[in-house]
Amino acid sequence: MTKTIRFDLRNPRSKRLSRLPEGVDGDKSLMMWKELCRTGDYVADGEKHVIDNAFFTRMVDSFNTRKAKGIEVPCPIGHTHDPEEKRGRVVYLETRPNADGGTSLWGIIEFIDKEAKEALRHSDVSIDAPVETTDGDGDSYRFALEHVAFTDYPVVPGMEGFSDVSFSIVKENEGSRGKSEKPRNDFADEFTLDALIAKMGLTDDFTSPSDVYKSIWRKFSELKGTENASETEKEEAMARKKKFSEEEIEDREKEFDEEEENEKEMSRRSRKKKSKKFSDDEEDEEKAFDNGGDEDDEEDAEFEDDEDDAEFEDDEEEDSKELSRKKKGKRFSRNGADFQLMKENRMMKIDGMRRDGYITAAQSQAMKARFCSDAHISFSLKRNSNRDFNETCAILKAGMRQDYMEHTGMQGISFGRHEMVDRERSLADEMESRFQKKK
Repeated sequence: MTKTIRFDLRNPRSKRLSRLPEGVDGDKSLMMWKELCRTGDYVADGEKHVIDNAFFTRMVDSFNTRKAKGIEVPCPIGHTHDPEEKRGRVVYLETRPNADGGTSLWGIIEFIDKEAKEALRHSDVSIDAPVETTDGDGDSYRFALEHVAFTDYPVVPGMEGFSDVSFSIVKENEGSRGKSEKPRNDFADEFTLDALIAKMGLTDDFTSPSDVYKSIWRKFSELKGTENASETEKEEAMARKKKFSEEEIEDREKEFDEEEENEKEMSRRSRKKKSKKFSDDEEDEEKAFDNGGDEDDEEDAEFEDDEDDAEFEDDEEEDSKELSRKKKGKRFSRNGADFQLMKENRMMKIDGMRRDGYITAAQSQAMKARFCSDAHISFSLKRNSNRDFNETCAILKAGMRQDYMEHTGMQGISFGRHEMVDRERSLADEMESRFQKKK
């Protein structure tokens, strides 16, 4: 069963549309607009009656005067003064031009309860306005509206039916046969357009249904613009973070390269010192052999050897300390900034390749499982290199073939770059061999 929400804009009557006129009090959910009469010539009870604009003007004025005194205009079933037949009251009157080129008298009727509203909202009405009426204060009125009767046989034909004071948001339940169920009245009364306008903070003075649509549409556009702006800010922040991360990785890689060069330099210096020591030892031995050597010379040679060994050990210790100083502060752990930085950068790069269509979702998961694992990140940091990950990304972006290996459940992906290159080379060799044979 499909549930939809739609605006019910049936028969908007009031120039104020969803707003009650000033001075109208009561339960708005029980109020409805109704065309009560029209200008023209009519016959009632065998007598001819001419209704013009002046007639309606006097009726509206007298209604407002009597209402200010607390005199109500009841709405009974049929033309009667029996209070038990009362089903509502008139709370507001106004005149409007109609489609026939004349003038219509419109009124807001407040029903006594929901049952009365539902029972009589599809009926018509007829007005009762005596030529002269006198109230308890002794004031007289000509053609004052005395009551509005609910009837199916009005004197004035062709009048428009009842319509809610405000537009309603009505709930429809469409079944499998495409039929709409009758909306629940409590739902329609609760979710009026007034409530929507109030919640949206609309302050426009609506004079037509199009004004309502335009105002709501403008509000939605503003909200959408704010949402888009928020999304743009998020994207810019992510771009800045990505750029910052890439710059950090580049800086760290430079430091790794410098550290590697320092280690190589330390190693070269150590080998050079060892080579020099051995060369000096051989030279001393040759001199001692040529001179015949005595015990004093041997003791001197041994003493010099001890000094050379001590000097060499001091140099080794100094080189080791220097290397330790260079490495100090560059140990990496799973909670370290460099570890997290490299991991986040790889995750972002893989997600970007997935978003740009270079890899599938399965490939993305496989790459994260391999290159973003703690073990692989630690291995890359230890090697001071991000080469294997970057080469794999370059291969995927270039559209090189991938090996799919079937596993139980999920599929894994092998990113064996050297295997792929060897396979491509073997294919090329095979083609060359066939070409040579044809010769």
